[in-house]
Amino acid sequence: MIKSIVYLTIIFLFINSNANAFDDDYSIIEVKGDAKVSVEPNTFTLSLSIVEIGRVPTKIKAVVDNKSDLVVQAAKDLGVKLSNINSAKIYIRPFEEKPSITIQGLAINQKMANNQKGRVFVGVDELNDERHNTSHQKFELSRRITVIFSNIEHYDQFLTKVMKIEVNNISQLNMSASNIEQHYQQALKRAITNAKQKANRIAKQTELSLGKIVYLKELSSGSAQPRFRQALFSEQTSPVHASQTGYISISASVLIKFAIEE
Repeated sequence: MIKSIVYLTIIFLFINSNANAFDDDYSIIEVKGDAKVSVEPNTFTLSLSIVEIGRVPTKIKAVVDNKSDLVVQAAKDLGVKLSNINSAKIYIRPFEEKPSITIQGLAINQKMANNQKGRVFVGVDELNDERHNTSHQKFELSRRITVIFSNIEHYDQFLTKVMKIEVNNISQLNMSASNIEQHYQQALKRAITNAKQKANRIAKQTELSLGKIVYLKELSSGSAQPRFRQALFSEQTSPVHASQTGYISISASVLIKFAIEE
């Protein structure tokens, strides 16, 4: 299903302009044409992370690998092809826990040789050095998994399954459509038509005779922007919620200069 929306922009009328070399030979009308084509997305990409923290990297990797296998199997059970699953990205880094109690310093009472009382202060640096010497290094190991769906219903079902596996950092859903270039070319044609319509209106209102095109420039690059993105999934989200995808808007813009016939 394709919906077309044409947006009019401000028109600039230039007569006897000297901005470009060919303008010296023509009286021109310069207009900007815009158009947008809205298409339903049919590709949905989701990324998530599985994170474990521990002192033995091999042990935490085994846990991450097990959870990763469950996530991949959940996608395969929904008919997702292995070529649309990427679970190769794995990261490991040293992990340092912040102490639950912060010690600024410690004062110790001490009896001096002359039976007088004294006090010795131990600074925070000495205390922290001792704490680091008695602690064991921990590591954080994570694996990034990306899954591409062709059906939004499978996305909802997949989320329900992976939340039971205790995954971390589920990303925002990215949506795209196949044949973006084809839809962009359609929007581009409509942008040119939009520019011609503007130029004809200008010529009619100013009692001028519109001539041939003497300059045409493509201003857009065929980018596609979703008009609606699925919100981040949270534990409070109902597992039976049916995601609404909205449309992807593909924009095109051109700049055209028409000669004015004498």
